[in-house]
Amino acid sequence: REPGGGQGHPAVLHGLPLPDVIIVFGACLLGCIRPALIADPTATERLRHTTSLLRPAMVISSLDDCPAGPPVTDLADPDWSDTALYMLSSGSTGAPKATRITHRGLAEFAASTAAVLAMRPGEVTVNWLPVDHSGALFLFHLLPLFAGATNVHAPTDAVLTEPLRWLDLMSRHRANHSWSPTFGLQLVADALPLMERREESPSKVVRLIGLASAGSFPAGKLTIPAHHQTTILLD
Repeated sequence: REPGGGQGHPAVLHGLPLPDVIIVFGACLLGCIRPALIADPTATERLRHTTSLLRPAMVISSLDDCPAGPPVTDLADPDWSDTALYMLSSGSTGAPKATRITHRGLAEFAASTAAVLAMRPGEVTVNWLPVDHSGALFLFHLLPLFAGATNVHAPTDAVLTEPLRWLDLMSRHRANHSWSPTFGLQLVADALPLMERREESPSKVVRLIGLASAGSFPAGKLTIPAHHQTTILLD
């Protein structure tokens, strides 16, 4: 909560390394500090606009921006209608906008979506998209936390450069749920002919969500290895 922050204050988490952003984001929620995420450290114009939009907002770009202080013993007890976080739009059609997400909104989203996706305690999710994407943040970080599931996150570049790492991650962590925009499904489909035959641990993937963007994903183009039992949902 120090310096320059406190309950009810906005904080822009800008370009933090993946392990750090999970820690700082969680600390903000526990302290009722209202985070907004910008994953790309080079997105300076997006940062400038967001800090202006949420003024006054502190900017956290490294753990050094969060100096050690005395332990917090007075845990925040927010009202259901209080703002929990700000979700930034992509800005593809103009300057990004900040949507206010309340604590009630988060709880109702988690309760309803966990039932729809049948996410259960002890299951594992895998995400490789930037955590400032709404799908990555809500479906594959906050939802698993509410559901008591383990969420695994991988750097986006690691999968973009070697798409089959996504399948390796699902197999290694015995994932039950994962997701991708359709371009990620296409990357895997294109890379599958290059996949070497190798022994892999059986996976328990039960749900693979594909978010359609421009165009539609060609039916039958994606072939997941037989040990991945998948349901592909194209929204």
